[in-house]
Amino acid sequence: MRFKEALSRAAALLQEKGIHCPRLEGEVLLSWASHFTRPMLLARLEEEMPPPVHFRFWPALRRRLQGCPLQYTIGYQEFMGLKFKVSPGVFIPRQDTEVLVEALLDRLDPGRKWVIADCGTGSGAIGLSLAHHLSQAVILATDVSPKALAVARENARLLGLLSRVIFLAGPYLKPLKGYRVDVLVANPPYISQEELASLPPEVRWEPLLALSGGEDGLEAYRHLIPEAPKVLKPGGLMALEIGHLQGEKVIDLIRSSSSYQDPVLLRDHGGRERAVLALVKHSLQRG
Repeated sequence: MRFKEALSRAAALLQEKGIHCPRLEGEVLLSWASHFTRPMLLARLEEEMPPPVHFRFWPALRRRLQGCPLQYTIGYQEFMGLKFKVSPGVFIPRQDTEVLVEALLDRLDPGRKWVIADCGTGSGAIGLSLAHHLSQAVILATDVSPKALAVARENARLLGLLSRVIFLAGPYLKPLKGYRVDVLVANPPYISQEELASLPPEVRWEPLLALSGGEDGLEAYRHLIPEAPKVLKPGGLMALEIGHLQGEKVIDLIRSSSSYQDPVLLRDHGGRERAVLALVKHSLQRG
């Protein structure tokens, strides 16, 4: 069978399952199975598929047709131009989150030695992307999941960033006790109980711990916002990803604290609410 025929068959099967962009997903799967880039694959569509490619491609396609997310099927996700290893039990980074990382890169001097806490690091996408672009930054990557921390550590090794990342296990900001940081960034779980029931089936393959934000989706923010000033330096920056209808509620939580200057709401490229930034006041009594 030629690559062209395998791709056509895969696209048809994926379309039957209602998978968005079936041709593109077929190309991604076949590129992964053949160890080709997509341009290389498209230049070889008339060639015969070698047996090793068959052995990788068809089982992977079968997993995808069974509902396994594409990223878990091929084992990685691209984020901020970098490749991150992902596996079941670890949250898959979304392109929407790049808005949060880009906002921080716009505000942080790349020549300064920042200390940045990435709370709930998952695969490490946020913290490691910041470390990649801020060559002097030190990252404190926390997560309650040992599996996520193991994957984040492996991604740090693969990206050559291991020497500038400290991995800490525990919930919320508890692992950061005793540390003082310049920036605290988090993409916490923010899906409400009602929204969880309507998520696409493939999203349910991801860890519930990384998705569920409690009854109203705001549980994590109620922990992070009052506790963040205890680990942030005076004048430090808190940066939180939010759900697309949570801006006003999260801002109200921040304004209810006397520790922050007025917060800033960021929108993604589609105009949806995506993140909130807030500076800790320079004069602050710590508990």
